[in-house]
Amino acid sequence: PKSKAKIDQIKAYVDTKQRVTIVGSGFIGVEIGLEFAKSGKEVTIIDGAEHILNTAFDVELASQAEELAKKVGMTLELGNYVDSIKEENGIVTGVELCGGKVIKSEVVILATGYKPETDLAKKAGLKLARYGGIWVDEYMRTRDHDIFAVGDCAARRDFITREPSKVMLASTSVAEARAAGSSLYKIKYIKGFNGTIAIFSTVIMERAFASAGVTEVQAKMQNLDIVTGTFEGMNRHPATIPDAVKQSVKLIAMNHSGRIIGGQIVGGPEVGELISMEEILKIRGSCGNE
Repeated sequence: PKSKAKIDQIKAYVDTKQRVTIVGSGFIGVEIGLEFAKSGKEVTIIDGAEHILNTAFDVELASQAEELAKKVGMTLELGNYVDSIKEENGIVTGVELCGGKVIKSEVVILATGYKPETDLAKKAGLKLARYGGIWVDEYMRTRDHDIFAVGDCAARRDFITREPSKVMLASTSVAEARAAGSSLYKIKYIKGFNGTIAIFSTVIMERAFASAGVTEVQAKMQNLDIVTGTFEGMNRHPATIPDAVKQSVKLIAMNHSGRIIGGQIVGGPEVGELISMEEILKIRGSCGNE
């Protein structure tokens, strides 16, 4: 369960240990790993993906995150999978990878994501969508229009591609709740909730990483005809201003229209605001030459 008491209990246990292994290199896995590494623990992250944060960043920017993670002392075991967790007398001793390598561990944390809890919906006979969430229309109504579903139990679709999405964000849940709340008794708006844009941001060793929309890899997997642009510059002008840092930007756009469908930024603390502006451009349907 997600509760402060549970977190305090876990922290008290981990504080007495030195070797921590985290399975999963998404935002949760990386951020937890960074905190442990900063406190002097030996941290290893395992993931079957070739790069960390791979659902939000393409290799050009993900590799920057990897370099910083290694600088803080984290060990990355990428492109590999867990075969088993070793234990003696109920106490974890290590993690064995599929290739046979064993990573000595005193603590193992699984940061492999969530799946929707839909047992009640199944019992009610409601339709489920591709990733196990409860099917809903743009007003968050299930197949039974007297039953609404919002939050991580509800199926989601990508705002840009209209494809099913596995994004689980509090901000998305709030937007869904507003759509449902405004139409509980009667449909008050012709336009309902049109989908979610995956927006993420984090900080690794004072470098901010943010992304929104579709990555190049995801676009190609969906056979989208795209063009990409990557460029670098300083976040301050002139670049000689104190605390100026290099900023890397990548944009993904539709080839035929130039409409922006994804963006990734690495740089200073203003990156969060920049990615929000980039999201607004996507919602407006803006083109890369604007």
